[in-house]
Amino acid sequence: MTRLAAVVAALAIAALMVVSSAAAAAPSATTGPVTSVGATTATISGTVNPNGTATTVHFQYGTSTSYGSQTQSASVGSGTSGVGVSASISGLKPGTTYHYRVVATNTSGTAN
Repeated sequence: MTRLAAVVAALAIAALMVVSSAAAAAPSATTGPVTSVGATTATISGTVNPNGTATTVHFQYGTSTSYGSQTQSASVGSGTSGVGVSASISGLKPGTTYHYRVVATNTSGTAN
């Protein structure tokens, strides 16, 4: 009977490990609007859902979808709902179109 109990306990631990790893998910990220547009500055925004895992976020931006510049990373925690994020950027060229995206990263992956 002791051997059976040990096998059942081992199976229970294995099942918990599978459930725990399945619960971890990559973050999701959605780009938001641009606000406070000046001649050479703007505030870019987005929403990030950490999906239960500690997540960091930064923005990439530039004059093409190759971007070329990025903001500093910041933590958005490990919650399970959307968190609004924004960054002020400067040094922009007047009359120039810029592209930007939110980049959210946790141990389960990266979302752009």
